[in-house]
Amino acid sequence: MAETISIAAAADLSHPLCSVRRGPACARASVRVAPASRAAPPLWLGLPLPDEPLTSTVAGSRAALWLGPDEWLVLDWQARDRTEAVSTADTSGHLASIVDISDRQVAIILEGSAAGDLLNAGCPLDLTPGAFAVGAVARTVFCRAEIIVWRQASDRLHIEVARSLGDYVWRVLELAHADLVIDAAGSAARSDLPPPTVKHKDNARHA
Repeated sequence: MAETISIAAAADLSHPLCSVRRGPACARASVRVAPASRAAPPLWLGLPLPDEPLTSTVAGSRAALWLGPDEWLVLDWQARDRTEAVSTADTSGHLASIVDISDRQVAIILEGSAAGDLLNAGCPLDLTPGAFAVGAVARTVFCRAEIIVWRQASDRLHIEVARSLGDYVWRVLELAHADLVIDAAGSAARSDLPPPTVKHKDNARHA
């Protein structure tokens, strides 16, 4: 039986091609806004909510990720407490709801040139920078778990996953990372091999 890995206790996975670590603690809010309340940019959360599908906005310590036509995930890494992102929002005059979901999810960060390749071990999305640019967001699957993936930088992916599935996703990433390390070592070893010697027949002897 495979050993159970706890994401809370797991050590970071490091390699020059891709590292994997648990994301920093942050406040999370699920935001729903009716179309009638989006006539003007809703700045009551401290940042504009992105209107374009599959995009994000960032302002200071907060980020808003587009999840659907009327749904966003707002993250705040500097909230004094986990409810600050919710309690400071003024929704008066808006048809909107804001729910604190800070404890519902955990974050995992993949960083390095092979971050997309590593996540593609269990995710069907095209995660190449050309297809999934900086700021892009998607709700997708990683093996049997639903995740939210957000490209924070050209070489960094931020993953949100339900806390109950965090250990499972970490374990699969750990296995995929081990394969990446083995493949990289094999490629390095092959590159160190001397070029093959090509022996040419002496055509004159067979003339």
